[in-house]
Amino acid sequence: MASAFTSTLTFLALLAATSAHAGLVPGGGPSSSDCYLALDVEGVPTGSAQKGKTVVCTDGEPCDTGACGDDVCTVTVSGCVNQIGLPGCQPPMELKSAKIKGKLSINVSQLLQGGQCTPAVTGSIPAAKLNKKGKAKITKKNKLTLKGKAKAQQGTKPPTDSDTWTIQCVPRTTDCPPPTTTSTSVTIVTTTSTTTTTNPCGNGMLDAGEECDGAIIREGVCNTKPVEELTCSTECTILGCGPLYELDFVNGSPTGKCGEVRDGSGTVLKDLTCGGLNIGGGNGSTPEGPTPDGAINRYLLRCEDGNPTCTVNPTTGTPAPASTEGDCTTKGCNFGTPLPIEVPSQIVFSTCVVNKFAEPASGTVNPTTGEAELNVSLDSDVYLTGGLTFSGEPLCPKCIAGKCGTGASKDQPCASTNSDGYTRDCLPEQVYYVGTIPVNLSPLKTAAVTATAPDGIFCTNQANNPASNPSGKAGCFQEEQCRSYTETGVPAGPLTPGGTSTVTLASTFCIPATGNGAVAGTADLPGPGAVSLPGTFSLRGPLP
Repeated sequence: MASAFTSTLTFLALLAATSAHAGLVPGGGPSSSDCYLALDVEGVPTGSAQKGKTVVCTDGEPCDTGACGDDVCTVTVSGCVNQIGLPGCQPPMELKSAKIKGKLSINVSQLLQGGQCTPAVTGSIPAAKLNKKGKAKITKKNKLTLKGKAKAQQGTKPPTDSDTWTIQCVPRTTDCPPPTTTSTSVTIVTTTSTTTTTNPCGNGMLDAGEECDGAIIREGVCNTKPVEELTCSTECTILGCGPLYELDFVNGSPTGKCGEVRDGSGTVLKDLTCGGLNIGGGNGSTPEGPTPDGAINRYLLRCEDGNPTCTVNPTTGTPAPASTEGDCTTKGCNFGTPLPIEVPSQIVFSTCVVNKFAEPASGTVNPTTGEAELNVSLDSDVYLTGGLTFSGEPLCPKCIAGKCGTGASKDQPCASTNSDGYTRDCLPEQVYYVGTIPVNLSPLKTAAVTATAPDGIFCTNQANNPASNPSGKAGCFQEEQCRSYTETGVPAGPLTPGGTSTVTLASTFCIPATGNGAVAGTADLPGPGAVSLPGTFSLRGPLP
């Protein structure tokens, strides 16, 4: 933890689904050196500062991280070096020196390599008084001024970046917004009364008044009324009344060829490995990487008489900590272990990705042929952990001798089914989190899947995202001439209770814009994605 790279690596996660982001304030120097040193101010969109250096914060607005209506602006800031995404500036990989002076203690002197930000610090600024005309009269005590200077390595042009940042606090002239609440309620109807309780649906238990919950239907209600009349039918997954089975998918080790990339003439440009993850357009720096083996995800199959296919439904039970139980498959459940994505040519931009189900799993499985088509939509939490490798730490924490070796749960108990020790018990520290990217693998299937683009533009806004990835290109997976790519899944064959069958799941998909220069630039996003998952299906049941 003594390395400079273990400080906060917060690269402005300005993702569309989040709110109250921090924003880069260049500092008013020449645009060609603005990215050498910048101030990261929470709640201030990048590019909104006056003349690139003055932030006017109103009491109670997003830039004020304290209370509303107290005539004080509590600002939260970080110092950042070598930032991608500021127009007209190409960040150097390393600075010779950097410093920020002022009333706040912001130590950027150790953050010289790659693109990093210091841990956030806060400061309080009294709001200015209004004059007779209702305008704020800014005095020295109503503003916070910081000065910074960065020097690039010899031969870099321009050689320096000199900045001045000013944050002014003005009073609120309107009422503070009412506090918001996040609790939700549903109504449960019984035969005698109507009561309200908080979120009973989806907890995997038959609470008072419920006839169904997730995969569970109260005994005796089948064939007595339509499923749409069951209590909670609009909030919970309603299954049919046929036999219920558990299906485990265990991810296997990468091996062999499962796909290929072709140009417009059909010539093969490269092969894709079974168990490999490929992401990004033709100008990316992220090579194919392995998906971690040993991860277990558990699905529920409802198999109706006379129907050759079974419907796939999610499981809802969260596995116990430090156990090897399979992961559930409803919203919020883990999909696989934490996933390290290494960028050897730009190691500081390597990441650890934690994938979770964004929606409950669904789909179909044919138990006679072993064919499967799964709907898997993910929220991928990205942690920028590349700098940790300089101090000998892995991109994703590992379980070593029953305890997490690093990360947010260091020295806490853990268990792993992965050959390298990756596990849901050992997650990265939150300071490295840079945002969440939605990734939809649907359909994830046991058949060949192909993506084709005659112009090389496979995804919306690919090669057209100047804000965070001005160097984006057509193509796929570091191949600008890519015009199609295929991943090949393989059915499991007949599935029998108590048996295990080999299977390969495959998907082609798109990764949307992130707004994060570090992630978008190294992977060339928005852009395509491809994955094949060799492994096994294990069937158990019928369940009681």
